[in-house]
Amino acid sequence: MNTKISIFECLSRPIETKVKKSMSMKAYRKLLRRQESKRKYANRIPKKYKVYIKSKWWEKRKNLYFQSHEKKCAICSSSEHIQLHHMVYKNYGNEKDEHLVPLCREHHNLFHSQTGTHTNMVKDTNDFIIETSEIESFPKV
Repeated sequence: MNTKISIFECLSRPIETKVKKSMSMKAYRKLLRRQESKRKYANRIPKKYKVYIKSKWWEKRKNLYFQSHEKKCAICSSSEHIQLHHMVYKNYGNEKDEHLVPLCREHHNLFHSQTGTHTNMVKDTNDFIIETSEIESFPKV
């Protein structure tokens, strides 16, 4: 198999993959591999949390969750600045509803500042919700 790429092949490719005059053939091949890799992973759910949380997949999952659940904080019932908290950090894109809980930004940040982040935080989250709800329900003097 001939691995050399002719100038005619280069010219027939999309504009973003054309060879720049200063680009070596090695750099050109690297560029092609990178573009093919991006296309290959474009329709996959990201495995890294920081990538997933900014993806279209997370947007779809959040919207699906809020179609059947109220968009209110599980602690204070606020409906402002609601974030969907993961109690289990795995199975991105296929999270179970029972592993997600809506929290306002204040309570979500408070939870993570007190407990950090672990793979399984179901017990920590449930304890936090109960304790914080009890504290906030006491009459203020």
